[in-house]
Amino acid sequence: MGSRRIPSIVVLAFALSAAGCSAGLDMAVDEGATGTVDLLALSAEGIRGLPAGTGYSEAAVEAALPGFDATPVTMATETDTLAALALFHDGLQVAQVLPGEGGRIGAVHGVSARLRGPGGEHIGMTLAEARVGSGSCRIGTGNWVGMPICPSRAAPNVSLVFSTSGLAATEAEALATATLQRMIWTPPPEGSS
Repeated sequence: MGSRRIPSIVVLAFALSAAGCSAGLDMAVDEGATGTVDLLALSAEGIRGLPAGTGYSEAAVEAALPGFDATPVTMATETDTLAALALFHDGLQVAQVLPGEGGRIGAVHGVSARLRGPGGEHIGMTLAEARVGSGSCRIGTGNWVGMPICPSRAAPNVSLVFSTSGLAATEAEALATATLQRMIWTPPPEGSS
């Protein structure tokens, strides 16, 4: 009898559970397609509970999202390395919040499978699972060189950043096996509705 491969998301869910990261389920938004419970949801408006006008400070972000800790970190965007606030829940990093204009939050990067994207996307999905057409993507540069960056089908101001293994023989194979690494919400320009 052939060996049976355990889906990586099952292994991830078990690892999170075993590490004690399943606490705080009262904060859950919904049970996602991965079978894990989503702690946060990302939409065109941003992370539920963390609207665009939220002040950019540890205290303001923690007040907006009770149960989450905002910790200063340094993170890489496509073109820069910046100071940001990482959002942790029971030791699990769920998102990174960048500073915006006027002392408010800017872009938010979702980095955990426990965060649901606007079209139901989760970290670890392939382009096909996220229902993204490769023709809508551009290829990243700088820190994200070679990584497909695609718009969410459900929110034009949310980008999906996929990683590739680098072992694919062709570009088509690379795109077929690329997995979602982060979701980036960008606040709408001031004055737009």
